[in-house]
Amino acid sequence: MVTFAVAGRRQTVGYKDPEQRRKYAREWKAARRADWFKGKMCVNCSSAELLELDHIDPKQKVSHKIWSWSVQRREAELAKCQILCRVCHEKKSAAVLPRGEEHGSAILREEDVLMIRASGESRKTLAQRYNVSPETIKTIRARRSWKHV
Repeated sequence: MVTFAVAGRRQTVGYKDPEQRRKYAREWKAARRADWFKGKMCVNCSSAELLELDHIDPKQKVSHKIWSWSVQRREAELAKCQILCRVCHEKKSAAVLPRGEEHGSAILREEDVLMIRASGESRKTLAQRYNVSPETIKTIRARRSWKHV
């Protein structure tokens, strides 16, 4: 037997099989999420399709796994959010994500990227010099990474 809090009441589910319990929990959370989004629209484009939550200030985010939380706790987290469709959410996220040297795990600098693109040396040689993989050199030269440079 498993007990869940549903709408402020405790509900017991009699699934002994762990997979059945997980399935029930997934479906319960999905239904709770769908019910919350019902009748809502994207704040940017007014679309009602593929809605997502966007934390207005990502630094205020506690978690994105909120649908199993108590109503009070969940509403406190939702107050930090706005509703965006997937397209608008991706645009907003792309605009605020750090790029290039600003990214915390960046090994290369912009001047390194420019040198790599201008160099006629082999990928392997450049990869060893800059301590990156030959694949990284390939994506830089093809402008699939470091596009802003």
